[in-house]
Amino acid sequence: QIFLGGWVSTNYAVAACPDFPGCGGTLFPDVDWSTGFVFGRALGRNPDGSFLSIEALRAIHWAHRLGALTTALVVAAAAVMLMRGYGALRRQALWIKAALLAQILVGIGTVLFNQPILLATAHNFLAAALLGALVAAAARLK
Repeated sequence: QIFLGGWVSTNYAVAACPDFPGCGGTLFPDVDWSTGFVFGRALGRNPDGSFLSIEALRAIHWAHRLGALTTALVVAAAAVMLMRGYGALRRQALWIKAALLAQILVGIGTVLFNQPILLATAHNFLAAALLGALVAAAARLK
């Protein structure tokens, strides 16, 4: 998910889906997966040097959103399991839940408020904080 977020950022794809929860006013946007995920090219450009199409940019952005949904479900489930099965990690699970919720809200805000730098930076920071909380919990489980 962190890779997808970086791919959105470095390909300038955040503005390709300026609304939420849809993208371009629909839950089924026109996307070009094959062009959006070509890795042997300059960022934001096609191999011939032209800019990526809006469909390719939407594919990149949409992949991050779909990944976010999947990641949120897995992380939330992990936090619930930590709270139920490992009393010593209850506090850690609460931090994970808080970081996850903040990450989701800031990510949505970044889109809805047209990507202000403060929110975009906070979204990156929260991704790192959430990863750190998960790694710390995994280390404590061992």
